[in-house]
Amino acid sequence: MTSSKLFSKAGLVVLALCTLLLVGLLNIALKGLRVDLTEDQLYTVTEGTVNTLRNLEHPVTLELFFSDKLTTDIPQLRDFARRVRELLEEMALKSNGKVTLRTIDPEPFSEEEDRAAELGLGSRPIGLGGPEIYFGLAASNSQGNSEVIEFIQSEREQYLEYDVVKMLHIVGRDSAPRVALLAGLQVNGGFDMQTRQPTPPWMAVSQLQQLFDVVTLSNGFDRVADDVGVVVLIHPPELEPASQYALDQFVLRGGNLIAFVDPNADQAGGNNPMMPNPGAANRSSNLPALFKSWGFQLVEDKVLGDARNALQVGGRNGQPVRHLGILGFDANAFASDDMITNDLSLLHFGSAGVIQPLAESSTEFSPLLISSEQSMLLDANKFEFLFDPQSLFDGFTPDGERHVLAARVTGPVATAFPDGPPEKENEEPAGDESSAEESSADDDPADAEAGTDDEQAEPLPAHLARSVEDINVIVVADTDFLSNRLWIQVQSFFGQQIGSPFADNGNFFVNAVDNMIGNTDLISIRSRGQYVRRFEVVDELRLNAERNFRAQEESLQRSLSETEQKLSELQAQKEGENSEEVLTLSPEQLAEVERFEQEKLSIRKQLRKVQHQLGSDIERLGTQLKLINIGLVPLLLTILALVFRAVQRRSA
Repeated sequence: MTSSKLFSKAGLVVLALCTLLLVGLLNIALKGLRVDLTEDQLYTVTEGTVNTLRNLEHPVTLELFFSDKLTTDIPQLRDFARRVRELLEEMALKSNGKVTLRTIDPEPFSEEEDRAAELGLGSRPIGLGGPEIYFGLAASNSQGNSEVIEFIQSEREQYLEYDVVKMLHIVGRDSAPRVALLAGLQVNGGFDMQTRQPTPPWMAVSQLQQLFDVVTLSNGFDRVADDVGVVVLIHPPELEPASQYALDQFVLRGGNLIAFVDPNADQAGGNNPMMPNPGAANRSSNLPALFKSWGFQLVEDKVLGDARNALQVGGRNGQPVRHLGILGFDANAFASDDMITNDLSLLHFGSAGVIQPLAESSTEFSPLLISSEQSMLLDANKFEFLFDPQSLFDGFTPDGERHVLAARVTGPVATAFPDGPPEKENEEPAGDESSAEESSADDDPADAEAGTDDEQAEPLPAHLARSVEDINVIVVADTDFLSNRLWIQVQSFFGQQIGSPFADNGNFFVNAVDNMIGNTDLISIRSRGQYVRRFEVVDELRLNAERNFRAQEESLQRSLSETEQKLSELQAQKEGENSEEVLTLSPEQLAEVERFEQEKLSIRKQLRKVQHQLGSDIERLGTQLKLINIGLVPLLLTILALVFRAVQRRSA
């Protein structure tokens, strides 16, 4: 009996040791193996990452600086640092030797700390009176080129894979593709005449300058250099014929073009769309002659209103109201078969226009983003001095059509200049002409675009009457789409500008440029972030509630205004023709005043009830979901457990 017990205890010890040994072996054998159960595979290294790493032109060294010894009492930060290190290890493993990872603990007054400072990394204090630690990443190659993330923030964890791959892509290449930019807005920063304050660069353009060799076109250019891969137009000014001809011939030669035009650009009126700047640039932009030759048009002087996708903004009384011109579109509105949009989640637009294909066009018009059926075209002048967004609903009757806000246009086309190059007006000597293109990044003469005096003196390329191949043009009917206020919150973190996107506008922009140049790998990484999931049932309930109660609310408002007017007229009868004569109201008048006061209170009560009913269905749905999650599901699990227990007892 005793030996049996001892044997039993020894067996348990052996079993425990075998279990520990097996777990240890599995940890070694399956190190790095993870199962990602998220819907969008947010924690899995993408195929685009693997392709980018393996196609690096130069080997890259990654140096992760983390103050390990100084953070022993900060478990949350250490856990995040471990996840970052594991991601970098995975990338180095997938790179086939192109990426080498070094993990460094830069202790105070050490050579490692000097190395961090040399690379441009800085320490940051953790908490009040806490230690200053390093948590940055540097990528460098043998040619001495480097890029850094000064401090890795947990708030950007979902973008970390793209941020790192972007660094590696920049450092590991010989040269960046060249992009020409023409903007009629202060996209590189400027000065706001209303606030008398400088304005920061648009983050979308800053991202573009990090990834590409961006050169600027000034109005009056007469050619686009052959080494330019893409021309980007953002609210282009009224172009001279020579500049329009240069764009026409660039596209016919096989060059790619992306145009952001607008029937009502809020940013052309200063930072506040409610307070336009009279001295600012033209609020509308269009290239009708070129667009016509490419088979489409921007509807003139019309802004799209969409009740289903309208976003909430601050109203006249400080209460949130929905704005028919400030729109948020989810993936249901995007083209699922286009690389630019198929992985995006949310796009925001501000007073956007509508693009329409022309009949009998030779090009293929492929929408990238379309509105809902609850939309219609509104006069653009309604948005110029709009103080009450609620007023946009007056007379709003959806036309039942789905309108196009962004599209890709491909196919063969003829030139918009059948008679050849236009004659130059007031022609000046070539040496006095403005440079066609100048560097916007570093002001380095070596980066200046082909547009120098010598090149301006050269004859233009031979005139093309038709495209040598199918053109590839992307057009977006909004320029505010790229402004910071619609997609990213920018904060200063120890002198470093950190952006936290809340929409995919920036991704759409860089995706479009990457797609035109042919880099599909970065697109697949960049477009993975999920920001907002639309509650379709809630949206439908809200629209139905608005349709049912808006007419009643407007009727009550009219009744309230009429009642208050009559009250004011009766109260005015208390004063006579001169200030010393005071009339006494008759009992009938006093009764009338009392009746109007009661009617006013009754109408206000009904208004509050109607406004409450607008959200009652949504609140009811929320209550039902809470009951299901909190009560019904646990009850079902309890019943299943009891049934299972009862079956076990019967079988026993």
